[in-house]
Amino acid sequence: MTASEDDSIGALASPVVARRDQATREVVAADPGIATRLLEGIDLVSPSERARRIYTLAGVYLRYHRSMMESEARLFDLKYRGPIAGALRTIAEASSAGFAFLAGDRKDSVEVDLREVTLLEALDRVCGAVGAGWARDRYGTVRLDGAPSAGPTSYHGPSRSRIASVRIERSTDFANVAVSAAVRLRTEFEWPLNPMMLPMLKLDEIVLSPGGAVTPRVEAVGLPDGNPEYLCTLANIPRSATHLERLEGAIVALFPTGYEELTLETANMGDVIENRGFRLCVDEVTADRVVLTTTSCGLSQGQASQEMLAHVLSNVVLGIDVEGQETIAQVSVRHVQLASGSAPSLRWRLLFERSGFSSLAALRLRLAKEGTAKSFPIEFTNVALP
Repeated sequence: MTASEDDSIGALASPVVARRDQATREVVAADPGIATRLLEGIDLVSPSERARRIYTLAGVYLRYHRSMMESEARLFDLKYRGPIAGALRTIAEASSAGFAFLAGDRKDSVEVDLREVTLLEALDRVCGAVGAGWARDRYGTVRLDGAPSAGPTSYHGPSRSRIASVRIERSTDFANVAVSAAVRLRTEFEWPLNPMMLPMLKLDEIVLSPGGAVTPRVEAVGLPDGNPEYLCTLANIPRSATHLERLEGAIVALFPTGYEELTLETANMGDVIENRGFRLCVDEVTADRVVLTTTSCGLSQGQASQEMLAHVLSNVVLGIDVEGQETIAQVSVRHVQLASGSAPSLRWRLLFERSGFSSLAALRLRLAKEGTAKSFPIEFTNVALP
């Protein structure tokens, strides 16, 4: 960390909004490793400074997406023996993603081999060595959490796919018994990777033992904790099948490789921002919310629909009140209008935390753009059927 970078991070708490904006641009332009410094003590600073750090961190992460898409995920090459807090610190310092960690009062010692493993596998191994799992909060802080996640796991690059459960279902018409299997699969990505839309799971034929190959039916079933889950159903499998001998496929996700920042210096009814073929208009301002309408200009309906939805799913909005205090808005899509022959539009509902936050004065919006598709292979072998 250079002195100038340290000064820029300090200036994120400046009483002058213009200086905070300038400091944000300076930090985002720095080396992505600055993310770790942004996260240090984020729970201890004022709510306003925390909001500005989160907004700035989103810019660092979105800028970093491009380099992650253009290169393979970094593999660790180290062995470690010592306190678990030291292991987490070593991983954090060796990781280019940047994160803070909390080991709590755990004093356990671990001995782990972290050669040729990615960040997610390294964290699994270290925490699993003391019988613990881990979780990452909204600020990017890794904490020991509960028990290790069970189930077969496939690591590839910055992705981790895990079979969360396998269930067998039997039905009968009193003449025959039909057997089917339901496999629930969950995928996570190394931060700061954050898909712009729900990733697609593509599976090849699944090979049963005994029983041969079957074609699964795949459906997305949710986004718990922001991570996609899929249900893979295998119908009419042999009653004698004891294992999934092989399950192979790929996760295909769309990631942003760029971003744009939109600035609204006032937040009054009728205020407008026009950028990149989109028109953003302030439609409603009340004590606790702002409603914005996004309309495409000059884009085809299909292209505009996809890009606008990607914007909504990948944005961070910073609200600034009349006193200069800041907060991150909670964003939800209240209405989607895609009528035939009309320009697509989306209505965003921005909710602001009111504690210490008075009347809204200005907005800063950081939006992901320029999505790039990336495919991550998954492979599981010899998975027992219950």
